[in-house]
Amino acid sequence: MYVVVPSVKSQTMKTGFFKLKTKYCVFFNKMASNAFNELKTFLPVCESEGNKIDIDFIIDERLPFEGYKLLITSKVITIYHRSQEGAFWGVKTLKQIFAQTVDNKIDALEIVDSPALRIRGFMMDISRDKIPTMKTIFQVIDLMSDLKMNHFELYVEGFSFKYPSFESFYHDETPITVNEYKRIERYCYSKMIDLVPNHNGFGHMSAWLAKDEFKDLAETPDGFFIWGAKRQPSTLNPLDERSVELVKTIYTDAMKASNSMYFNMNFDEPFELGHGKSKAKCDEVGVGKVYIEFMMKLYMHLKQSHKTAMIWGDVLNHHPEELENLPKDIIFLDWGYDMDYPFDKNLKRLEEAGVKFMAAPGTSSWCSITGRTIDMLETIRNAGFYTKKHNGIGILLTDWGDVGHLQYLPVSFPGIVYSAMESWSNNLGAYNLMTYYLDKHVFKDETRSMANLMLDLGRYNRHENRYIHNGTATFHNLIWAEHALKQERPLEYFIAKTKNNLFRLDQYETMTEEFKLSIERLKATRLSCDDARIIAKEMRQSIHLLMVIQKFMMTLSSEIPVEKRKTMILDVLDKLPKLIASHQFIWLQRNRKGGLERSKKRIENLLEIARLVEADLAQDASLTQKG
Repeated sequence: MYVVVPSVKSQTMKTGFFKLKTKYCVFFNKMASNAFNELKTFLPVCESEGNKIDIDFIIDERLPFEGYKLLITSKVITIYHRSQEGAFWGVKTLKQIFAQTVDNKIDALEIVDSPALRIRGFMMDISRDKIPTMKTIFQVIDLMSDLKMNHFELYVEGFSFKYPSFESFYHDETPITVNEYKRIERYCYSKMIDLVPNHNGFGHMSAWLAKDEFKDLAETPDGFFIWGAKRQPSTLNPLDERSVELVKTIYTDAMKASNSMYFNMNFDEPFELGHGKSKAKCDEVGVGKVYIEFMMKLYMHLKQSHKTAMIWGDVLNHHPEELENLPKDIIFLDWGYDMDYPFDKNLKRLEEAGVKFMAAPGTSSWCSITGRTIDMLETIRNAGFYTKKHNGIGILLTDWGDVGHLQYLPVSFPGIVYSAMESWSNNLGAYNLMTYYLDKHVFKDETRSMANLMLDLGRYNRHENRYIHNGTATFHNLIWAEHALKQERPLEYFIAKTKNNLFRLDQYETMTEEFKLSIERLKATRLSCDDARIIAKEMRQSIHLLMVIQKFMMTLSSEIPVEKRKTMILDVLDKLPKLIASHQFIWLQRNRKGGLERSKKRIENLLEIARLVEADLAQDASLTQKG
């Protein structure tokens, strides 16, 4: 039996084998032209002339829309398909089989296969400082296509997409232009992927509200307090018609660049809604009603352009009484990124309300540096299981870049593979299949150890004091460093906010030993993928950054003698600048320059706090001893 990821519905071995050739003659119909082009990427092929056929494409209307049947005999390889998608996915399965050939032959077999879910998507955040190069985006598309995913979104808030109506707003940014977006879309279509525009238009509008032209559109112009700190305004005033006109202009520019029938309008996390200019109206009719009324104005704008709208579900999950007012064609995206997220309860309610929905789990890469493996596995598995149970239309895996996008791209690869598996089929032994695919097809690691190393690195938070939703305790120290530097007494503030993040000495020593072992394990890998050297640098940087953050925190621990802490803080002050410099170098291997300075600043903030700790320790550790 051949290993195919995602798993196929049925695989039946036959008698005999197909012998490999120096060139393959292919007979294909018009519907299989993309599939023929895909064959060219891994086989020497030519169009068949006369009766000589090595690979044949045959239309079979009895198959499911995206289904295919792959039949390999001693004489010919035949792919039966109903649609161009089916032909293409049959080729993707054939590609994995050819990668497992022994003695220049393939065993005869029959595979019958089709997807469990109609939409199998991935969303890539290109707005939290990190905007990938075209090469990086194409690499992600190739990975998705190999895994039979068919829906891709580039998340935009602020100015990571160059809106023609706002040309003067970009300055030092390096956005994706309209022409680049169209190139990405064409490449996606060649790989059977729908590139769906994704542009926020209610919450997450901080970049727009920071502009003089739009400051007065903020729900709370003076900002708001959440998660223990003051934040800049992020939500539009839904009662101001100028808010509607701004978002209409944003959406119109985005739609002009796209041919997709879908449009993700977002509308998530309008944190200030009902706490500022809309408070009186929200008190009168309800927050959910005000939300729906504003959303409908933009929904109708999309509807006039024949787009199917998608929205994140967090607000309406808190106001389910408004679900009955949701248009029947809109797609509700229920997102949850932690192991205890109640997909079952939420999706059951949506099914009962007759709402079209997709579940949106996460790679759980953000606010962690090396990922949160358990949360990634749990949310994706739960999203897949309950979407199928409650008759949802698909999964949209999300990959965010909160707080500087300090995780590197390969940290997200396990989640992409696992989500593709869950959305296509039921996979027995899913974890082992995921690591097999990563090592063989993504990392191309001769030692077959890179995948498990990466997944193990995403488990360091099991040693931390407490479970943190949407992040790790280690990473949260970077968040508090930023807020501390805005205070009158930054070190006191930082110590007060991070006291629950301090490890016991035994915890710290355990994590340090595991990280040191991880470095040795990384040295032992033998990657041959095109970006092998970059991956090695990315993972080595990630491990060292985690170790330095944790060492820095231990300089605040009363378990360690003052003289030892003085030595430790000097080591931190020596290593952090080097890590900041290497972060810049590594960043530019996959990403554009715009946003890099903001990302670096997240680590530089910690360096500033570390200098304050050094000064305090030099004065007999008066403050840190109290901490």
